[in-house]
Formats: sequence, structure tokens, C-alpha cells
Amino acid sequence: MNDRGIFPLPLLCLLAFFLLVNKPLSAGGAFDEAIVSSRVAALPNSAIAPRYTPAVRSYIRTYVMLQREHSERILGRALLYFPLFERYLEQYDLPNELKYLAVVESALDPKALSHAGAVGLWQFMPETGRAFGLTIDRFVDERCDPERSTDAAMRYLKKAYERFGEWELAIAAYNSGGGRVSRAIKRGRSKDFWKIQRFLPRETRNYVPAFIGAHYLMAHHEAHDLEPRYPSLDLQLTRQLRVHRELSFYQIAQVTGLPLDAIELLNPTFTKGFIPRNPQGYMLRLPKRVIPVMEHFLNSPPDPSRDARDMLNRPVFLTAPENTQNQGYSRIHHIVGEGETIFSIARIYELSVHQLKAWNDLPSTYVHPGQKLTLFQPSTYKVFLPVESIAKMPILPGPQIKPLSSQRVAPVLDGPVFLTYTPVEKEKLLHIAEKFKGTSLQQLKQLNQWPTNKKAVPQGTTLKIRPL
Repeated sequence: MNDRGIFPLPLLCLLAFFLLVNKPLSAGGAFDEAIVSSRVAALPNSAIAPRYTPAVRSYIRTYVMLQREHSERILGRALLYFPLFERYLEQYDLPNELKYLAVVESALDPKALSHAGAVGLWQFMPETGRAFGLTIDRFVDERCDPERSTDAAMRYLKKAYERFGEWELAIAAYNSGGGRVSRAIKRGRSKDFWKIQRFLPRETRNYVPAFIGAHYLMAHHEAHDLEPRYPSLDLQLTRQLRVHRELSFYQIAQVTGLPLDAIELLNPTFTKGFIPRNPQGYMLRLPKRVIPVMEHFLNSPPDPSRDARDMLNRPVFLTAPENTQNQGYSRIHHIVGEGETIFSIARIYELSVHQLKAWNDLPSTYVHPGQKLTLFQPSTYKVFLPVESIAKMPILPGPQIKPLSSQRVAPVLDGPVFLTYTPVEKEKLLHIAEKFKGTSLQQLKQLNQWPTNKKAVPQGTTLKIRPL
């Protein structure tokens, strides 16, 4: 977003290509004008009716031919941020396609910085960010916070649409401010963006075509042999903790064993490498697999115990050592049962539909009974604590599933198919029931014919959780 009418940096780079002579290119394969044009015309248009103009053509060529590696990184980041955007778009009753606006604004980089000073996924200028309730100070910049900045962007877009009544004009106002759009409407005597665009700054004239180009990239990248570069599982499978005390990224790295760059990527809000003290607390995002040890550390008394001192004496890596990416995760299989959808399966495992589609190379959200889906879940976290401390650590929420080699989830059997669970250590039946939403202790007892007087489940015992 830029209220001064200065173009965001990613879009400025695209414009440079637009000014080049359009000559045939071989990179990324042939660019069939007729096919691309027909695909653009068929794009969903609940927000903006797509048009295939020379500017749109230039942006599409840039995405699929000239900047292929850059586009593949954008496609991979969508796995992290599109589920978040879609949640807020639904909350504010806005068109789903507006998520592509962040592709134009920041290339889905929460630390993106324009030459004009706009920052974050949604490129807020400081004064606009503060006007929409974002904290911006020496230590915290919520323009970089995916949750907070997305909420602010949705409120801005909703307000702009209520003012102008057309999404083309609303997103044009997002780029250059409502005042410029109002003056263009007055000069052009129309509320049709395409008729009044000549009265807008060049950056804003090309903003809607850039949006259409980004929409095309996300919808048709496979047709141009673009492969998303997905982030590591540590960045995909995460959870937040509220932290009230001052805590440095270096301490977090010592406690969890995470490299500093992963902690920074997950927490771009904090600009100085630490979380400031705050009575209301700040949200710290970390991989799910390290949440138990971090909770254990945060719940330790102020006077450091031997456990805490041991944790704070560990070496810290700036980046993850080679060949360690995606360690600490188990690949499991889920067999789709009657009546299940990709949405219900995602809820069971606390995943996003985008993750299930990416991990299984699914072209749509349709799944059928008997279909085998691959999923990833955190393995039991190997903490660097004495044995007596491990027993005191909180249980990791969500289903704890052993590697596929020792357990099958929803195996194909004669008769009903069940979601199953095998504890990696002795565990109370009540705790297991609490891990699976919608499952009660009584249901577990009935389904597994569990003795009334037996409260603990021995290690290695496979329980039926629910029919699939």
C-alpha cells in the first residue's frame, strides 16, 4: 500500500520488464498468446473481471518466463500465507481472490521493504499502519506481523470498497490512496477503472493488470512447468505461544535447538532479535515440534533451575546444518473414509487444505473413499533435558502419531476403517481423548472395549479413535 503513489518495489521491477521490447522468448517454453488469453478470460471474477490487455500480457510473461525462480518462491510461500488470508477474507466477507493482492504488494515476503518505506506482506506505510491500529516502534513492527497486518489490510479494502463500489477502484485506492481515485473518477466522469485509468498515476494504471497477472500465475503455473519451492516443515507446521517477559531469539535457539534464521522467519514482527517485555504479551510462533520444550522453559521459575541452565549452555546455529531440513517429522498415510472430505481430514490433523493439496499433488479439493493421502506430523520431540524433566513437560496438543514403519493410520481392512493412535509411552486414556476433538473418554472406552478400572494405556497399544 502506498498513499504517496510511489510504486511498491516488487511491482516496480515488473514494470521495468513491461517497458522492454516484447520479443519471443524461449525461457519457460512457448508463450501461446491465444491459450493464455483464453485462460485469463476464464479466471474466476467475483472481485475483478479479467481482461487480457498488453499490460496484463507483460506481467504474465514476467511471471512465467522472465522471473521463473522468483515465481516459484512465491508459489511456495502461498502455502504459508493463503490459508491465513482466506480466513480473514471469509471473516470480513470479502472476495477470495483478493489474496492475490499480497503477491503484487510483497511477493508474499513479510519483511518486504519498498524504497518509499512501505513494509510487510501488505506494504503499509507507517502512518497508514498506525491509523489501522498497527504498533510500529523501535522494537516491534506489526506491519510485518502476518496476522495483524492481514486484519488491517482487510479492513482497509472493505472500507475502500464501501466508498467506491467497484473492486478495481478499491484496489487502485489501496495503491495510491482514495483521493487520487476520486479525482480520476471526477475527471473521467465514470466509475469504470478501464475508462478512467489514464487519469491515474502510471503505477496505479498498471496495478489492476498486475493483479490479474498474479491471479493467472497462481491458477496456471503448472501449465508453464513452474514448481513451487515449498518452505521446510518447520515453517509449515507451527503454533503460537503468548510471551510476557523479555526473550531473545538467541535464548529461543538455545532452548529449542532451532537455527536463528528459522526463528526470525517465523517472527518478523520483532526487529531487534528479541521479544520485549509486555504485560499483555506478544505472540511467539515456533514449529509445533518444539512447543513442549519452549513451554517448559517459559513455565520455569525466575531463578534458573539446572534444567534451564543446561538449555542455555547449548550452541546456536545461524542456519540449519546441512541434511537436517525436515528432521523431526513423520510421514503418515490416511485412507479417505466414506463421508470424509479434504476439509474434515484437515481438521482432524490440524492442517490446512493447502498443505494436503501440496503434499499429495492434488489438482482440486476433491478426494474419494479409499484414496491414500500422505501427511506429515511432528515426531516425538527429542528434548535436551534430564529424564526427570521430560516427564514434567506439557503434552503436545494434537494427535501424536508414530512413523509409518511402526504404525498405519486408517489401514484398509475388512470391515470398518478407523483412525488409530499408538502412544509412544504410557499415557492416560483421558489425555488421549482430549487430543482428538469431538472424541470423549466414554466413546474411547466403548470403541476399544476398555476395562472400566483401567485408566492408563501401555506404550505401543493401538487404540481406535473414530470410524473413518
